[in-house]
Amino acid sequence: MCESMGKIHVPKKHRKVNPICAEQIECLNSMNVPEPKDFWKLKSGGMDGWSRLNEDEIKEEFSKKEIDMINSEALQAAASIKFKVNIEKFHICRINAFRWYGRGLRSDLVGGRILEEMQYPGSYTPNKNF
Repeated sequence: MCESMGKIHVPKKHRKVNPICAEQIECLNSMNVPEPKDFWKLKSGGMDGWSRLNEDEIKEEFSKKEIDMINSEALQAAASIKFKVNIEKFHICRINAFRWYGRGLRSDLVGGRILEEMQYPGSYTPNKNF
């Protein structure tokens, strides 16, 4: 992996990831600069071991450095949108950023995935388990 690419999280606790989702993540991770359509295709494939990750579990699973990094990616994604994102939607997308990072998506790609969620409300189903 070249140095300009982001980090991949190594989970502390094993959580199941749908095999099709894992393949999609591996494909995205192999790209230098994915296009928006590549993020649009990325789906979790239903409930998995990361789907119900909540705020308390984030603090247990991720280091302070990782939390700061993913929060920064989420803020940058929100700031790049031309319209305002309400706080509840941002919070859901921020939690989803940790879920995607936990599933194995590179840290530098997490912002692209949640940008799709913030821009296209119908592209994801919010999980209220946060």
